[in-house]
Amino acid sequence: MNKKALIDYKIFCFNGEIDSVMVCTGREKGHPDFYFYDRNWNRLYYQHENLEKQESIPRPSCFDEMLSLASILCKGFTHIRVDLFEVDGNIYFGELTFFDSSGFDTEISYKTDLMWGSKMKLLI
Repeated sequence: MNKKALIDYKIFCFNGEIDSVMVCTGREKGHPDFYFYDRNWNRLYYQHENLEKQESIPRPSCFDEMLSLASILCKGFTHIRVDLFEVDGNIYFGELTFFDSSGFDTEISYKTDLMWGSKMKLLI
């Protein structure tokens, strides 16, 4: 049976504010494809150039509601990722992630790592 995996919307937040969204598709293939967007659904290129896909993912109809939920859940955190799913127009909660790949995501560009790091306001 060839079932298609759910699309995963991972909303990156810094200092209680939404920054960007990583959309994960194709998990059924063994390794998902990743697409990044800003909160206005403009494409961002955060991965190494050879990993970026040419096509784009359509904006989900409930995207504004996803952002609203994420903006509530991310308050008070220096960094957190809010993972959501959309099925037939309904939003489902996945998880809150505090350490994305423990900071060792080899598919994200060095430039992206630096940019995300610079957004974190640490109270030290």
